[in-house]
Amino acid sequence: MPPINLTTPIRLARPPRPSQLPCLRLTLPISHHHLRNASSSTTPNDSNLRPLILEKPDKFRPPSHPARIKPKNTRWSQGPPLSDEDIKRQKTKKYPNMMPPEGTVMYYFLTNRSIHIWISMGTLLSLAGYIFLTDFHSKNRFPDMLPPKSMFFSHPFQYLRQYAQVYRLHVEAVSRETAEKRARQVDDARKRREYLRAHGMEKPGLFGFGTVEQDEQAKKLEEDKRVLDELRRRELESLGDGETEGGVPVNARSGEYVDFEGNKKQPKKWFGIW
Repeated sequence: MPPINLTTPIRLARPPRPSQLPCLRLTLPISHHHLRNASSSTTPNDSNLRPLILEKPDKFRPPSHPARIKPKNTRWSQGPPLSDEDIKRQKTKKYPNMMPPEGTVMYYFLTNRSIHIWISMGTLLSLAGYIFLTDFHSKNRFPDMLPPKSMFFSHPFQYLRQYAQVYRLHVEAVSRETAEKRARQVDDARKRREYLRAHGMEKPGLFGFGTVEQDEQAKKLEEDKRVLDELRRRELESLGDGETEGGVPVNARSGEYVDFEGNKKQPKKWFGIW
């Protein structure tokens, strides 16, 4: 390879002219089977450009609660429909943690209302009888007169008759003690009332209640009222001139009074009221 003279200027190739560019292009045969149009060559119609109009709903339906058509009288079940034999077999099959099948003794026991009422009332009556007997034996005034328990199996009617007699005696004794206790309380209250009245320390109850001698107090109030009415009538008769209207003197009804000189005057009222 000959040596390169660096002092000699290097001439670069001239770029091609615009008229020479078509000659430089490479023309390759194009197969018509590989041609594909990217878009339709037809012009769009005006009707396709219009927006779609949806039907107006009958009410507001959010996306979470769309309208669903529920068929009526339709029983949904998983799997194929059951035959008559399958339905009969299900009625007699025992499922865990479920009611017993129909026709069994346990089903009749659990669904019969009379059996439940009989059990409930029997339990309540048994508890009431036990409490009654326990209370009677703890408060009996004549425990020695009760018949022995062994007599109930040998002579049940005699045992019950004697037991009833002892219970009747016990009730009479309790009633008599209660009446005596109430009489003592009434007598103590009466003596206390008389003592307070004799010493001037009587304190009547609220509205007249709380005292023992209600009848005597009512009679005393009626007598005091009658005396006050009589005094008021005499006072009105002394003030009037004999002219009365409805049992009340006319001058008394009008509010007039007679002074020491015998003149009739109207009473002076403060602020026109009293």
